[in-house]
Amino acid sequence: MKLHHLLVVACLLGVTSAFAATPAEDEAQINRLAAKMRTTAEQHGARASAAEQVAVDAGTRLSALADANAKLALEVDRLHAQLAKAPGATPSKVYVVPAGGDIAAALAKAKPGDAVNVEPGAITAGFVVPEGVTLDLTGSTFDGKGAKAIGLVRLAKNATIIGGTIRNFAAENERNKTTVIIAGDNATLRGTTLQDWTAGCPISWNLVDRPSFIDVTIRNIAGSAYLGGGGGDDGDKTVVGPLFENCTIADWNQGTEGGESGIGVNKITRTTGTTFRNCTFEGGRGRAIWLDINNRKFLIEGNTFRNLKPARHVWDPIGVCIELNPGDGGVIQNNTFEGFTKAATVSIEESSDIVVRNNKQNPDAFGEVRNMRNPKRDSGNRTYGYWVTENGKRVQKYVEVELKNVLFENNAGGKWTHLSIPKDFGPDPDALLKAQNVVYRNNK
Repeated sequence: MKLHHLLVVACLLGVTSAFAATPAEDEAQINRLAAKMRTTAEQHGARASAAEQVAVDAGTRLSALADANAKLALEVDRLHAQLAKAPGATPSKVYVVPAGGDIAAALAKAKPGDAVNVEPGAITAGFVVPEGVTLDLTGSTFDGKGAKAIGLVRLAKNATIIGGTIRNFAAENERNKTTVIIAGDNATLRGTTLQDWTAGCPISWNLVDRPSFIDVTIRNIAGSAYLGGGGGDDGDKTVVGPLFENCTIADWNQGTEGGESGIGVNKITRTTGTTFRNCTFEGGRGRAIWLDINNRKFLIEGNTFRNLKPARHVWDPIGVCIELNPGDGGVIQNNTFEGFTKAATVSIEESSDIVVRNNKQNPDAFGEVRNMRNPKRDSGNRTYGYWVTENGKRVQKYVEVELKNVLFENNAGGKWTHLSIPKDFGPDPDALLKAQNVVYRNNK
């Protein structure tokens, strides 16, 4: 690592404190920095070239990024935080926290657009990432040693956490009573690992727009892997749904209270545009993705669901469950389901305007539609409720929801024509499907 590379980019970014290197700077520190930057480049792939372009545009061309020996210059380490979220932007100011240092103090100084970078080591105290600030925890671990922690880590609007491992805590299976809380719109977790919760759930969000989870790993959780939140029942409010991309979610619902609840990765309600892309769900109990109540324009594509297990006492495993969505639904496509034994990979329950296509499942699995309204017993369709204020009083309203306009096409493996209805259902099932416009095409 050439010291003038560090100095050039430090000046370019206006960083004059922690990384204004001198010839006497410890060589081991330089090597540690180089290792961290190599990891950064590997994690962000194309972001590294974006970082180089920023340097070029600033009139300083660095060859480090193209060097076969990975002589990564400081711009990768310090620019990637913002580039990961908005390529081409550079942090206004960078604060560097030494291993074991006071992260909260650095975050308190940071303003929107700033970055706080923590050197690898142990994290010992909680923190709030302020609006518009990026916190880089690459190589750092926050070990709770089994302690119960509610809201120990919070992300405000447009805040980002990159990297790091948060592990071995306990919390609750209730929104806003988890260890990590997304408290503002458009907050992002990128490359972070949450694991080994001895009770409850690691992360939740509620009434916020578009939280994003990129390259996140969540595993070995006593309760739900996450508490999805979404909109609210006050006025049937909807929010922009979350983005999950390239995430691994495994071995959730392993504890007593999680199993009793029957909830795997918790349901998401009242959203538009919820997206799960290229994620892996493996070894958990209960439902992997559950969009329940008024979720519209969702996209679930390119994911792998593997070896899910029944939740204790309540739910069979289901890969993707869409329930009580009144229309303008979404697409479930190009997913792979493995290790499902006489269990549903995709279950469409009283929901409308949904396409299920180009998915693959193992021979013992099935895709299904459910119509739980029994015409012998129920006078109308299923409903979900919400509250409004009329003349100074709280009044509950209801939305009728029915199964209709569902297309299964070009899916492979198992059975894609399974129909779940009450045992004493009256009308002929085929007539029901035809009336509700449930269509099967080219499934093998």
